[in-house]
Amino acid sequence: MQEVIETEPAQTPFVVTEKDINEQGIFSQTSKALGWYQYFPESPIVASQQLSHHDQQMLFIVKLYAFLAFLFIIQYLMVIIFYYSFNFRESLIEYQKFGHYQEYNYTTLYWVFLALTIILGLVAYIIKQTRRYPTNLILYFLYTFGIGCVLGAPYAAQLYYNNHSLMIILYQFCMTICTFGSLIAYKFKDSEFMNASYFLLIAIILDVFIVFIFIIIYIDYVWLIIVSIILHVIYAALLLFEIRLIQRGKFNLRQDEYISGALLIYLEVTIFLFFLVLFFFIFLCVAFLVMIGFLIVNRK
Repeated sequence: MQEVIETEPAQTPFVVTEKDINEQGIFSQTSKALGWYQYFPESPIVASQQLSHHDQQMLFIVKLYAFLAFLFIIQYLMVIIFYYSFNFRESLIEYQKFGHYQEYNYTTLYWVFLALTIILGLVAYIIKQTRRYPTNLILYFLYTFGIGCVLGAPYAAQLYYNNHSLMIILYQFCMTICTFGSLIAYKFKDSEFMNASYFLLIAIILDVFIVFIFIIIYIDYVWLIIVSIILHVIYAALLLFEIRLIQRGKFNLRQDEYISGALLIYLEVTIFLFFLVLFFFIFLCVAFLVMIGFLIVNRK
């Protein structure tokens, strides 16, 4: 009688590498102090798992960027759909125009979409079981559609009465694609089996070329182009920072969890930007009140 030997299925390696674990410096100490460093090699469960090597980690990041870029592409497509589909837009946002003044009313369906999207985001962020296929893919598309409705409908409503609205969307779309193209080329540049320095240079040249063309064609929208450039640079910097934390072990992601990684990064950066804008407005309000108080005191 032949003896059957059962073996446990091989675990997918963590994204973190041995080099990242042993790396010391200000970044490492600061991330640990703030609770961002979540890989604990002293844990028997974690320490027994297989780690990645450099090129595996690089390919994971490239796939993550690709799914994150696709999420933004769907958002732009949703904006265009809302722009042309009056009934679809009206189902989420009802608005009336009084001369140059527009009044917007968000429907019950919009708030339902917003609530469901927030719930989906929380599920993706908190429950680790959702990182496995096909749950991660289903959650990814549901969240992408939800956030596309929540953000796309108001944006399309704002652009509806603008004569250059489609060109504005096209410019922002091109800038987003070039930004992610530059980030992907930057990661390929670090690969041990492929030197993509020329791809990175081409991506940067395309960024500059697109900005130059749009400035020449739409000189009246220079302020919008400059603001868009600043926002894309800030967003790219935040993505690089988050990726660095993932390389240090944040979220304890495995090599096949790049879809969930894209969602996690999108959620963290979006929440960070939301609070950054909120604190900025609070700062402006406080500064305004202090200035008024200062003027009143000086008058007396």
